Amino acid sequence: MKAVQESAAFYFVRAVDDIRGMGMDTAEFIASGGGSKSDAALQIRADIFGIPIIRPQITEAGVLGAAMLAGIATGIFSSAKEAADLFVHPDRRFEPNAARHAVYREKHEIYERLYRSLEEIHKDLGRSGAASRQRF
Repeated sequence: MKAVQESAAFYFVRAVDDIRGMGMDTAEFIASGGGSKSDAALQIRADIFGIPIIRPQITEAGVLGAAMLAGIATGIFSSAKEAADLFVHPDRRFEPNAARHAVYREKHEIYERLYRSLEEIHKDLGRSGAASRQRF
């Protein structure tokens, strides 16, 4: 299970690096959705990304955001800041471990080599899947 969590996080390392490269703030990330309920998954992500991960008290961001927008639209809240101040609060902060981050950077290099080596197979699977869908 840990390997599944690690590979899922490795998949996003390039995106995190690209975000940093664009000058966007990556001082911390806020987790939401079902995956945010797992302490182990969030710690793995913090260690792999080298960034603190914050789990808010309310993790279902889509539903919360819709409710906050409805409150703004109906005048219950005067601004998005007012709604966020009322509902968005941290529950737990997962700090990256520097030693594990260094090990994960090495493992990520291996992951990238493996991923690149499978690119042709991914393309073949995509073509095979498209052909089989056309038959049905």
